[in-house]
Amino acid sequence: MLDTKRFALFALLAVVGGCKGHASIADAASDSESTFSHGQVAAMHTPLGWVAGTSVHRDLGTNSWVPFSPPNESGTVLAFYYRGLPIGTQATKAFRDVLAAPPHTLSPTELTAIGAVLRSQPQESSFPLREAETRDLHGKRIVLLEGHYLESGEDVLHLFVDASPSEERSAVQEIIFQAKPEAFARYRDVVQASLASIVWVGVSSGPEAPGNLFAAPGAHVTL
Repeated sequence: MLDTKRFALFALLAVVGGCKGHASIADAASDSESTFSHGQVAAMHTPLGWVAGTSVHRDLGTNSWVPFSPPNESGTVLAFYYRGLPIGTQATKAFRDVLAAPPHTLSPTELTAIGAVLRSQPQESSFPLREAETRDLHGKRIVLLEGHYLESGEDVLHLFVDASPSEERSAVQEIIFQAKPEAFARYRDVVQASLASIVWVGVSSGPEAPGNLFAAPGAHVTL
């Protein structure tokens, strides 16, 4: 799950040693839908009219953060985060065991087992979940969470990808859509369309469109 202090954190990373901040990305245009690639995402269409924010690329482990937002709405973010450094061997096994099973709703036991992937354990008292499952998205199986941060009052859709499936330890790539509830609801369709356009590195996917990635209204996962 994404730290609720993400904007302050990555703004700080942009100016400290070992990081390079960029005001924009060359292939991100403010007046049209553009094609974007990052990590395991070979290509995808960014939402129409959204602009690239300050991207961060740290030398250590080549970790990177690349956000897009609607114009003048920097609090609404579709971001791509690559950790750079791999998780441990036990965490990798737990992650890949979850991904190896057919698409399914994650149990509390599984959520605990992949805590290192999520970077924190979901808690009903701080992050009530609407959905927690594995999904096939254009030929790649991912872990998907949707929930609400009580402290910040923000909704989040969070995708976790095994970015190094042939390696002994997994390097996790994350795709995050986070916003206040009103903006989250307003932009969910354009974010859905953007995520549905993803082409993964080294994956041949069929023409079928993925199902709705967002939870149904009123959905709740008991932890």
